[in-house]
Amino acid sequence: MSADPFSPSSLPIVVHPAQDEGLGSWIGRIAACYSVPARTILTHIGIQRADLRIGNWLLLGRLHTHDILNLAITLKRSTRALANMVTSPLCLPDQAELGMCAQCMLESFRSGRPMYWRRRWLDAVTIGCLKHVSWLIPVDAKIFQKSVNWHGVEQHLLALAEGAHNRPPTRTALCLADCINMSALHLQSIFASNSDDQTASIRYGIASVEDARRIAHDLLDVLLAAEASRPDYSLLSEFATLQKMPIASHTIPVIPRQARAMRIRQVKTLEARVFAIAVADALMFASARINDLQLKPTSWDARSMRTHWMWPLIPAASLDLLTERIRYWPIDYIKRCWPELENINREPMLQRKKILIMLCANQDNPPPLHLSLANIRTY
Repeated sequence: MSADPFSPSSLPIVVHPAQDEGLGSWIGRIAACYSVPARTILTHIGIQRADLRIGNWLLLGRLHTHDILNLAITLKRSTRALANMVTSPLCLPDQAELGMCAQCMLESFRSGRPMYWRRRWLDAVTIGCLKHVSWLIPVDAKIFQKSVNWHGVEQHLLALAEGAHNRPPTRTALCLADCINMSALHLQSIFASNSDDQTASIRYGIASVEDARRIAHDLLDVLLAAEASRPDYSLLSEFATLQKMPIASHTIPVIPRQARAMRIRQVKTLEARVFAIAVADALMFASARINDLQLKPTSWDARSMRTHWMWPLIPAASLDLLTERIRYWPIDYIKRCWPELENINREPMLQRKKILIMLCANQDNPPPLHLSLANIRTY
């Protein structure tokens, strides 16, 4: 009878989790030290539920209390510490493209510390690194699905990080990151609970982080929603087409599987998630300054989207969804920041035709030769 290839109960090899490490990453690193699959570690501990996402061990799902207790006893860690490592409700699904911070990975490698996967990188609303103020780089989830534990994965991740760090800037190919302002990370921090009420109030005109998170959730659902009869059509995909954004519009719309599902979780590409979070941030920022005529426009003007393009472009199902969701928004916020929603069923602007969109676009973005005349007409 062959001996047990490892003995986690005695833990001869100590693998300390990093402070912000995801549970799947840590289990994968432990398994690599014993040269066994992460699945074997979990089975040995007694975690073998049918719904456990062990196809991609990095995305170790939300565990039951008794699973956490078994892990804590076997791996000699507190249940609180392990619970903080478990994925959140915003965790990406198995087949979604992941994202990591190249600078974080390179810092770990160059300092001689173990490389690991941050728990927040598994969330659908995490699009950048708050420490380095940089966008995450895309990582194919198949890298983890093809490996049974952390061994070998770090070489792939290091190669991706070095490639992103050493990639020369190009002037020929416009990428989405060139069009998106890093201010989108403010909304990410709202979801990550790294912001206080003052941030929500100053940037978004909302009294609390909890309300800001709810409104952002609702707006993302409205922006991304698509109907089964028109799976490639959503408010966000139409806005991307209108603004000639360098992004594949068909990657944005989402047909919800559940009534209250977070649609951003179902967006498979990192680039599309970046665009969705950035537009939601810009909309909420512009809405808090809806009466500020001196608001500096961005490369894609969120105020113009609110005042001219949003209502003609919005699908009927998305408008119905918005009408239902605003019932839970603070009344004073609606009056100050979204006044047209007070009488949403009777607002004439909802009846505008799409032909007006180009007229508004020409008015808001006049050709350079007519810029002076356009400025005169605005006074």
